[in-house]
Amino acid sequence: MKKKVSVLAAATIVSMLSVSLVGCGSANTENNGNAAGNTKNETSTNDTSKNATTSNDTTAATDERAPLEPVKISALIGPSNLSGVQSDEIATEIFEKKFGLKIDHIFAGDKFDERLSAIMASGDMPDLIEFKDKKQFESAVKAGVLMSLDDLVAQYGPDITNNLPSMLQYMRDNYSDGTGKLYGLASQIGVSQPTNLLHMALYSRYDLYKKAGSPVMNTYDDLLNTLKTMQAEYPKNDKGQKVYPLQLWSDWDSISMSLVDFTLPGYMGVNANAGTLQFTEYDPTTKQLKSVFDPTSDYMKGVQFYYKANQMGLLDPDSISQKWPNAESKTKEGRVLTTMWGWQSQIFNGNDLVKANPMAGMIPLFPKDEAKMLIQAESPVGGGYVFGIGKNSKNADRIIKLLNYSATVQGSTELMNGVEGKAWTLNNGKDEYSPEYLEKVAKNDPSTAGYESFLMLNKWNIDPKTNESITHEGWSQFVKKNLTAAEQEWAATNNALNVYDYAKKNLTVVQDDGVVSLAGAPSDDIKVIQQKLGEILKSMSWKMVYAKNDAQFNQLEDELIDKATKLGADKNFQWAQTELAAASAKASQYTEYHVQ
Repeated sequence: MKKKVSVLAAATIVSMLSVSLVGCGSANTENNGNAAGNTKNETSTNDTSKNATTSNDTTAATDERAPLEPVKISALIGPSNLSGVQSDEIATEIFEKKFGLKIDHIFAGDKFDERLSAIMASGDMPDLIEFKDKKQFESAVKAGVLMSLDDLVAQYGPDITNNLPSMLQYMRDNYSDGTGKLYGLASQIGVSQPTNLLHMALYSRYDLYKKAGSPVMNTYDDLLNTLKTMQAEYPKNDKGQKVYPLQLWSDWDSISMSLVDFTLPGYMGVNANAGTLQFTEYDPTTKQLKSVFDPTSDYMKGVQFYYKANQMGLLDPDSISQKWPNAESKTKEGRVLTTMWGWQSQIFNGNDLVKANPMAGMIPLFPKDEAKMLIQAESPVGGGYVFGIGKNSKNADRIIKLLNYSATVQGSTELMNGVEGKAWTLNNGKDEYSPEYLEKVAKNDPSTAGYESFLMLNKWNIDPKTNESITHEGWSQFVKKNLTAAEQEWAATNNALNVYDYAKKNLTVVQDDGVVSLAGAPSDDIKVIQQKLGEILKSMSWKMVYAKNDAQFNQLEDELIDKATKLGADKNFQWAQTELAAASAKASQYTEYHVQ
């Protein structure tokens, strides 16, 4: 039976999930191949006439036909680090045997933008491209290097057509260079992660929290005071190195002090500097924007939080100069008491200290009066990634059949978690791994890595058969396996199944509406303003964190606001408000997708 989902349903769907304190750090991604990097586009004769299906075909029909003679296609996949043809089970059983494709991955690594630009300039596009954002895709459409997909999807994509109608119309309306044709298929359709773990909570050591008396925290000032008490209990690690409750790093910065964007505003239920609406924060509850340069903005509150932490001796003094690898090493070594997100806590939870003392594992800290649970928006039109097919591809029909498969729950489940009957089975209404395979998945064994980047559906959508997520990260079997001893005790003490259950019972839940993601790109004059604003916001935020005292902090804040005003912050904010109104109107047109 077809299940229709709208943007109003996410809160209900989240309440159905039983997921653990896991985040993006535990999710399987593509395993790395050993083949050479860039490869030449290699194709064979188009087999459309021999293997054609009608628009009434179902995905299941793929299994009933004789195996196709495999053909090699080239692929440049934005979120992947794969290189060459893979030989894992999914590549063999699904890509090759089910769809007759040997996918030759063009390695790009962190140079995807440069590699894409060079390929587009040459005009020799790969058979399959997954663009990292819609702006890249739009450039390819305008360059005329992509194939129109209307007829292909009509003939070979019945599940894409039936399950993803809003996405298809959205791409025709907004990314066709005015032609109204379909040149790309946006992915990540539907429900996003049940809560945004990047905007969830600070995680800290459970044993030290209990030694501090397990205090109830109502405000973020209370949280800082609790961390101070915990620091007094554990000022140095077993090697005599000083321990700090909080640490930051600067190499993730872009237009702002990014670790402010990624933490406190989100912990308070708003999106700061989201999408193209830079230097604003959006509150899904009130549907209003606020300038980050407003002294009452949650961004400014975030800067002040880290300033207070530094004043109290809680912040690693290396924060401004260190990069993520340094911060990650310190986390592994137990030299910090607190991580910024649930996924980062798993880095700490794997060290020798926690193995010897399981109650030293990390649990979330919620100031009950100020913390909010931000649920990511549903996305009927897809996230940033977009699939396109090079205009000279000879095997576009097979590619569309593969993408059509990934637009179904069954296809997404296999591409994400492994082949049914080999990696997992449906047992008593739930998807489950064998005990041996579960152990490998829990350890992030590369052999269990799926192909998440090929999913048309977001992995957090609910499978109607199991009432659990497509990804194993939401399977009850994996949840139970993945909970640490500290998490289990914390959950039991708080009469909660897990962090999400706790948040729903004790905090304000904020459902993001996804409107900001539909905002358009700024005009050239606004881009110039934004570039200048970014330079001062980033540098001044760090200066404010390291201010000597309140007087200097206030002086720096006033200086930042004054400079921003002179550089055109008000004009940028007015543009953002106009763009938000247009995005809100656009959002009402595209609400439909199906999970089946």
